[in-house]
Amino acid sequence: MFERDRISAAGTVIHYEVHRSKRRKKTLQITVDGQTVRVAVPWKIKTREAREFVRKHAAWIIKSLSHLAPPERRRTRPESDSVRVEGTTIKYEVIRSRRLKRTFRFSVERGAVWVEVPWDAYPEAIRSAVRIRAPMIISQLSQYLPKSRRKVTERDSVRVAGTTIEYEVHRSSRRKKSVQIRVERGVVLVVVPSVAKSGVIRRAVRDRAEWILNKLSQAPPEGIQKRFVNGESLPYLGEDVRIVVRFADVPSPEIRLDDGRFRVAVPPNLRGKRRLEAMRQAFIEWYRERALDQVTECVDRWWPKLGRGGRSRVLIRNQRRRWGSCASDGTIRINWRVIMLEPSLIEYIVVHELAHLSVRNHSSDFKKLMASVLPDFRDREKRLGQTEGILPL
Repeated sequence: MFERDRISAAGTVIHYEVHRSKRRKKTLQITVDGQTVRVAVPWKIKTREAREFVRKHAAWIIKSLSHLAPPERRRTRPESDSVRVEGTTIKYEVIRSRRLKRTFRFSVERGAVWVEVPWDAYPEAIRSAVRIRAPMIISQLSQYLPKSRRKVTERDSVRVAGTTIEYEVHRSSRRKKSVQIRVERGVVLVVVPSVAKSGVIRRAVRDRAEWILNKLSQAPPEGIQKRFVNGESLPYLGEDVRIVVRFADVPSPEIRLDDGRFRVAVPPNLRGKRRLEAMRQAFIEWYRERALDQVTECVDRWWPKLGRGGRSRVLIRNQRRRWGSCASDGTIRINWRVIMLEPSLIEYIVVHELAHLSVRNHSSDFKKLMASVLPDFRDREKRLGQTEGILPL
């Protein structure tokens, strides 16, 4: 006959059997057979004394159980923890292993971060290791996000010449070395490789500080939008076109371009914010229709030189971060705001995306192809960059 008991030591529950013997006088003995812990004790020993004996030898028992267990059971149950690095919270599971002595092992599986550590690793040491490996972890986690979310956004700031520049960091697994800085609608965006260090990013922002501040000064102040009243102007094909508004018996705002003016007919019952939003949507729809016509005509003109296979579909989209894109299936997506640009810049955007049908990246081969069809493409690219962040709507 034996008794069953258990103790908790080092975060592990040890179950054991107490075997009492009248022949045993003083000594206590522990044996581990498979996953069974047996404690042989004298007949009259108290349960409390047996527990103290097991607790005293807990480390040896745990080690013995670990070595005898199958490989998949030689770990503790995961512990959950998290750290915050550069505005991003990384949640992870800690697995303590007796096979590891000093090294920490990191893995990202199905969007979960696992850290295998030595049995006696301190939580703060684990957090420090996770912070050091944060760029790698963030990069691997991005692979499990939907395509639309595969850029991890962080926020940071630097102070240059008494001015604070706040910016967003977008880490991209597709970007290898270069750091790209853009200013869009008063927001500074820094696109970097997924493993880029914070110090490198800050230096890049400081080096471009003068250019960034110049761009920010050109951007319309946040919250100040077009009011769509007489005398205001909106760009169309690179020219500022004045708005002429009149009230008319129409169900919704109607826009036509006549004699170099945007002539807008507005229902008299539209007032305040409703009128502002209705006119804004009307202009966007008007622009989208003209953008589709302009881009389609440009694609048709350049397809004999740059097309591959069947003609690509052309879609007009409301893209906040880019002028255009070329999908793997050949679909060309263009930002409707291109219609505000001068025709030569629209042509550059279309040619740029069509060139991606042949060269999917921005390597030297891509630049050679662009130079062969648009010798002044670098000048157009520079002029296009000067328009970012200053277009209305």
